[in-house]
Amino acid sequence: MYKKTILAVCIAAILPLMMGCHDNDDNHTTVKPPIELPKPPIGIPGEVGPSDALQSFTSATLLNQDNQIVDHNDFDPGTGSMSLSFFFKAPAISGTHSMIRKGNQFGADEGYNVFIDNKIIYFRSKIGGVKSDAKLNISKLKPDSWHHFVGVINQDSATGKMELWVDGVKATENHEGPSFTPAELNTSNDIIVTQNESGQIIDDLRFFGRVLTQADVDTFVKKSNQAPEATIIYSPLGGKKFQFYGNINDPEGEVMSYWWDMGDGTTYSSFSGEHEYQYGGKYAVKLAVTDPWRAETIVEKSVEVEGKPSPYFESVVFKHGEGAYACYRIPTIIKSGNGDLLAFSEGRVSSCADHGDIDVVMKRSTDNGKTWGNTNQVADFGNKAAQNMSVVYDEFYPQVDADGAAILDDNGNQKLGLIVLVWNNANGNEHDVASGKAERRAMLITSLDHGVTWSAVRDITDAVRVPDQKMHIPPTGHAIQLTTPQAKTDGVHGRLFFAAQYSPEGQSSGAYNENYAFWSDDHGETWVRGAQIIGESLNEVQAVELANGHVMLNSRNYRPTWGNHRAVTISEDYGVSYGSTVDDDELITPRVAATILRYTREDIHDKNRLLFANPASTSGRQNMTVKMSYDEGESWTVSKNITTGSAAYSDLVIQQDMNIGLLWEDNVDEIRYSSFDLDWLTKGEDALELNKFKNK
Repeated sequence: MYKKTILAVCIAAILPLMMGCHDNDDNHTTVKPPIELPKPPIGIPGEVGPSDALQSFTSATLLNQDNQIVDHNDFDPGTGSMSLSFFFKAPAISGTHSMIRKGNQFGADEGYNVFIDNKIIYFRSKIGGVKSDAKLNISKLKPDSWHHFVGVINQDSATGKMELWVDGVKATENHEGPSFTPAELNTSNDIIVTQNESGQIIDDLRFFGRVLTQADVDTFVKKSNQAPEATIIYSPLGGKKFQFYGNINDPEGEVMSYWWDMGDGTTYSSFSGEHEYQYGGKYAVKLAVTDPWRAETIVEKSVEVEGKPSPYFESVVFKHGEGAYACYRIPTIIKSGNGDLLAFSEGRVSSCADHGDIDVVMKRSTDNGKTWGNTNQVADFGNKAAQNMSVVYDEFYPQVDADGAAILDDNGNQKLGLIVLVWNNANGNEHDVASGKAERRAMLITSLDHGVTWSAVRDITDAVRVPDQKMHIPPTGHAIQLTTPQAKTDGVHGRLFFAAQYSPEGQSSGAYNENYAFWSDDHGETWVRGAQIIGESLNEVQAVELANGHVMLNSRNYRPTWGNHRAVTISEDYGVSYGSTVDDDELITPRVAATILRYTREDIHDKNRLLFANPASTSGRQNMTVKMSYDEGESWTVSKNITTGSAAYSDLVIQQDMNIGLLWEDNVDEIRYSSFDLDWLTKGEDALELNKFKNK
């Protein structure tokens, strides 16, 4: 069963009955007629909070619009006062995480922000250039359970102030920040709600055009309230289809809301209905029943489904604090020539910071990602950073020994294959490097034995770095080898192609870079630097070879038009020049690395398929999703969620058995590996036609 955040959220409206999903294995089953389902219990509505909210949003509404609310006059106080209210579940984690903000990112610009920082909840504003806080210690609150927040921007007197309450308890005066002179706050920023990150849930978000008082706040809290009682009832309907409903009782007789997690990644918010599983196995079905005051009961029942089990599995590859490293970041993976999976990561010695003592480390899997071996150090730059690694397997390299004689396999044929790994040695952070205070050098090593041993380190900086620049970064994740028929016609078949980025002249930012590529046509002996994508603010790029021989660069996007989308640039001459850069409207994203990979190609397999993975969200690093395109990235018609929770960098690989693998950061404390097949990805709508696979 794959890892996911349980969305035990409270949704007031009861949606229509659950709909069944596609069944692949019911040709020989008899479908039983549905039983007559009981109706949900009739209850009295709970009158929670004042009824004069200008706007309100349930968690279901927020999820449907990707946790972003388009700017509206009701969301700013103008020259007056305003209040906002919401119920929340906060995870039991340390550090800083946002909840709701309108502008005011990191407190630097006008707007307001609700966030938690090490067990302190803050309500912060910047109005007329003055920052002001209200804050409250919430260390005694039970994590992963419902609580209520009210925040007020009070400009009703000559001295403005911030006010907040949690569960009816107000932050006392000595906890509040400086007062401010009332001024106009009317920003054009949308509201960003951080939903699902590390299990955080926001629900029933309301905006008021006035100051809420203690008496108003008290109407959100009912301390004598009792939680409802619930059990799960289910009945098999034949095949993989089941009927579900809840046996519900609430001591106060109030209206309930319901949230089902069917154990296979499917969730519903109805009282009852049918669900059809795609695969056999045991599923932990959960039902969360919540009353209007957010007293909640979560019950669970195991349901056994006959049939072929799900091909999906997850394994943990790197875990923070494991071995010599406090933190592991930046996943990179390839399949070597013997079928082994090699997972690379930055091993950060003392913290998760992007600079300092960092090594390139590797783990190996010989069973398609089910288990992983020991952590091996591959590159070390003393107490400085060896980082930003990119790797490719050169399947055409003719292996020779130290004397230049061919190395033969058991059949007397010359062995082929070479791993080429490139990374940066950095003696400062990216901003110091970009501004010339520090430097990054491009380093290279190779392996003839699938990563068991490695060659001596070579410095290839002068060959691959843009002249007179200090900044250079290979792509995060795998590089590629060109193999199309068109590449053979054009004399570049077998080219090792690395996408890259650098900081343009006068740019001191580590983010606003320009992308390009460098390559080798002689198995990494010599290197050529291609053209830059001039005038575009891009970085963290991966390349994919299109079926027609063109190369597509898919980039992290800092262009003015980015609109939470990936940027795409195509070269028709293998990186010598580029066409225009466009924003891909179908690939929504926060600013984070992503991964793109060729799965199948029509001249070798049965059809063209491209894969893409990233946190598909506009409100933060969450919702890791794998997409697939049948038309070379023109559209992405297949989409499957890996987790609704927090997620960050990732890298795709194709296993020896043609299953798909994804190495990804859960953005909490692990780098995980997910493995699945085409049937799982497409919900049974597509499968590889093995009889159409052709020799290269």
